[in-house]
Amino acid sequence: MVRKSKISPIVYLIIFLVLAWVISQIGWIWFTVLVVVGAIVFITISAQDPSPNVPSDEFGPLFNTSQQASAYYAKLMKSNPTKANRLRRQQILRESLKLATTSKKPETAESRMELAQQHFLALKTKFRIPKDEREGIDKRYHEAVLEYDTVRFLNEAHAYLKKTQKLKTEKSKRKYINLARQTIEKGLGNPNSDKERLRNFLRKCLPNNTAG
Repeated sequence: MVRKSKISPIVYLIIFLVLAWVISQIGWIWFTVLVVVGAIVFITISAQDPSPNVPSDEFGPLFNTSQQASAYYAKLMKSNPTKANRLRRQQILRESLKLATTSKKPETAESRMELAQQHFLALKTKFRIPKDEREGIDKRYHEAVLEYDTVRFLNEAHAYLKKTQKLKTEKSKRKYINLARQTIEKGLGNPNSDKERLRNFLRKCLPNNTAG
């Protein structure tokens, strides 16, 4: 069993004598002022990010590895747990939006966008975010949502066409070409999609298609 070290009564006596001497020299008022200022300085330093040189974007710090991120948040949790939780949620928001706009699997893209929406709403309702940071997050989020309404169809259609490269029979290839065409047609029916980008895909990748 590890024995806990005990502070000697002599140490307490020395601390008491030092404080008594300081108070006798400057008085209670200035002593109180020094204590308050010291507390403010301590809180300010503690609230600062543990790694100020870490690059960042609108969603917060950018990390090269998951280990780096874990170390950063573990250290920040000790000094400012509220900010650590907020930045971690912003990181998940960034990663979810990236997957939603890049995944070629519609199920993955949809689930990640739903997750992004949940975290975005939580950030708006559960945390107090500085105005400039909040505006940057809002801007990036709405840009990603607008992009999602177009690229989710393009990504899925690209995935279908890529499958045709591994198929040998024309029947099998035609199946996935038709799926790609149907996906783009679905995108053209989405009121928020970029119709010109979808039609460009049809012209370049499905030249025989007449949809849209």
